[in-house]
Amino acid sequence: MPIGDDATAAGIPLVIGSTDLVKDGADHHNETRDEIARRTRPILPVSMGGTGSNTPATARSNLGIVAANIPTISTNVQTDIDYLADTAEKARLGDLDIAVWNRDITWTRREAWIGNNGLVELGYNSSRRDHKQDFAAPEWTALQLRAIPILHYRYIAEVAKANADPEYRAAVNVGTIAEDLHDLGLWEFVAYEAGEPVGVHYNLLGLAALRLAQLAHDRLDALEARIAEGNN
Repeated sequence: MPIGDDATAAGIPLVIGSTDLVKDGADHHNETRDEIARRTRPILPVSMGGTGSNTPATARSNLGIVAANIPTISTNVQTDIDYLADTAEKARLGDLDIAVWNRDITWTRREAWIGNNGLVELGYNSSRRDHKQDFAAPEWTALQLRAIPILHYRYIAEVAKANADPEYRAAVNVGTIAEDLHDLGLWEFVAYEAGEPVGVHYNLLGLAALRLAQLAHDRLDALEARIAEGNN
């Protein structure tokens, strides 16, 4: 590649040879140094491909003024880095974008789980037989399953918000209590931290209802059998 092409492509003026080169050499060198200084300043102007600012908000504003069609997240590297860092921090805090909350998933999907190994990890729980071992039926009784409390309740933190703001409404929820399930011996439906019950695996409670239905039908079948024997 001919000497000077890279400089020309970068917009840096070239030193043009002439009979006055010796006399003008200092000026040409100083111009080059001025150009280098302009392009290495902490805040690069928008006209030179920079953001014109050292803050993401002002940088986005500057870019929007120059070209209305430039998206909020421009191709400028620093702006992208700031955006990604902000997104990562929101993810760390569990502050998901509202689009996720309202997204209707209609394609093939799996139930997601969050691990408790100290990292925020999402995954799915395999249900393949060849991934499991030590099979045994749980010894749940109808008395245990029928004793699972179903309650309406409001969260204390939500009530506090309502007390502080008359326009805020604390939602009424329906569910059960982790400590009650633990006391009933139904530990399979309880989430623990440091050995203490802190949550409920609501996605598994359908198995409790299924097992209670099976036990009820076992009794119904036995009753029907006795009635049939008495009629013979």
